Amino acid sequence: MDATAVDATAVDAADPSDASAGSDTGTTADDAATDTAMPPSCDSLFSGFVPGYVFCDEREDACEFYTYTDRGPNCRELCDMAGLTCVTSWSEGSSECERSSDYGCEHRHTDGICICAR
Repeated sequence: MDATAVDATAVDAADPSDASAGSDTGTTADDAATDTAMPPSCDSLFSGFVPGYVFCDEREDACEFYTYTDRGPNCRELCDMAGLTCVTSWSEGSSECERSSDYGCEHRHTDGICICAR
C-alpha cells in the first residue's frame, strides 16, 4: 500500500457527509435540552424581596446570599418562600459573604448568610 492510499483512507474516515460514520446515541435535540435545563438563578429567586440581599455563591445544588435577618424572615422562611430548603445560616465575617459562625436556619441575627438547597 502506498502513502496516497493511506491518506485517502484517513480522509474518507473523517468525511462528515458519510452517514455511516459515527454512532447513533439515541439522543434527540429535545433530550439534550431537557438534560441541560438549569434551575432559576439565585438572583432571580431572591433579589427584590430579600432585605439587604447580596449574592454570594450559586451552585447547581444551592444558593448562598447575605441578608438582614433582623428586619424580616429568618433563613428558613426565606428559603421556603423561594421553594427551596434551608441548609443553615452563618454570621458574616469581615465581609458580607465571609462565613463566621454557623447559627442554623431558625436564628435571627442582625445580618448573615443564608444557604438554601435547590
